[in-house]
Amino acid sequence: MASIKNGILGGFTGKIGNVVGYSTYGVDRMRSISDRTAPATAAELRNRKQFKLVQDTLNCIKELIKIGFRNYWTKTGGTRGAVSYNKTKAVQLNEDDCSIAPERFRFSGGVLPGLNNVAVELERDDLLRFNWNPELVYGASPKDQVMLLAIDLEGKKASYECLGNFRGSGTDVLKLSDDLKGKDLDIYIAVVAKDRSKQSDSQYLGRINIPDHDKVLEKEADAPQQIIENPLPEQEKDHTNSVKACKELSPLALNDDESKKTPVHKTTEPTTVTTQLTRPHLFNSV
Repeated sequence: MASIKNGILGGFTGKIGNVVGYSTYGVDRMRSISDRTAPATAAELRNRKQFKLVQDTLNCIKELIKIGFRNYWTKTGGTRGAVSYNKTKAVQLNEDDCSIAPERFRFSGGVLPGLNNVAVELERDDLLRFNWNPELVYGASPKDQVMLLAIDLEGKKASYECLGNFRGSGTDVLKLSDDLKGKDLDIYIAVVAKDRSKQSDSQYLGRINIPDHDKVLEKEADAPQQIIENPLPEQEKDHTNSVKACKELSPLALNDDESKKTPVHKTTEPTTVTTQLTRPHLFNSV
């Protein structure tokens, strides 16, 4: 990107495509740059990876760093200051890979005093409760407002509040988005003056795991249910053997066997009952 300081008739400074504009001794000049043929070095690749990591992380909290780093490189709304600080201080190298150290990451920096005795707890699955000591310290105002951040540094997703409750209230809440369920969130807090003239360094409060009960219920619902319709053959065999053993031990076992051998005669009792019911009818008809 290039800029034209003296209007359309003046020279430009910067890069447009492969053309670079610059000025030397009051003379505006342009030159083209050749394509690079040498491969990137290991140090260059490492620097690109670190820059991309920080840039992707800060992209999800742009509105927050515009306030938190507004006094640094104000032409870019604090973005350049946030990238510069976190790339230098917060990035940690792990052999060929890199990651952000949560305790060194910052979304705000300044001279305003921070908060004392800050604590955070998960009030609901989608709500964080922040508490702090509302007593004032030198340089602070009860009208200072808190900035809250809950960020998933791995997934590059966050929920935040740019202008929360006043310092004197001693408490505030942060609503979490649904895409943060089941994630490990790093929690931060900072303070900004009511007139936005200054802000404090962000404070790291720790990491909280947000449960995802919906996913647990889905897994339980999708789990296959085993229904045993018939007992296993071994179980049938054991059951039959146990019945035989009981019959052998029972004194009525022989009687049961003899009763089975004795032929069963059909009774005509139902017919007799029917005849008894029909006789009064025949008698009345006579």
